[in-house]
Amino acid sequence: TRSDKLHKHAGMQCIRDIFEVAKIIIPINLDNIHWVCACINVEQKRIEYYDSMYRNNHAFFSNMRRYLHDEFDDKKVMMYRNYNLNLNEWTNVFNDRCYPQQNTSCDCGVFTLKCAES
Repeated sequence: TRSDKLHKHAGMQCIRDIFEVAKIIIPINLDNIHWVCACINVEQKRIEYYDSMYRNNHAFFSNMRRYLHDEFDDKKVMMYRNYNLNLNEWTNVFNDRCYPQQNTSCDCGVFTLKCAES
């Protein structure tokens, strides 16, 4: 396929599903006024949420757990019929690594990009 040719040309591996990568970085815009950074850390079984204004978002964690469950059912259940994704092994992480707090109301995009970079 064209996608396979592009991956081969770029020297990239073809990834079949999200469980084959170490991390998935997700920039999120909240109500068109604030940016936060999230990460599905597959390798460490962590769902991470970083907000420079330190506002916890409980709905995010439940939505990501549902997404992981649905994604596993869609992509992996045929390959691993005797294995279930145990989300009890996964940890919710809110503002780990001493994530800095912004001092103004307009710097959230920069904080989000720096978080994604690290």
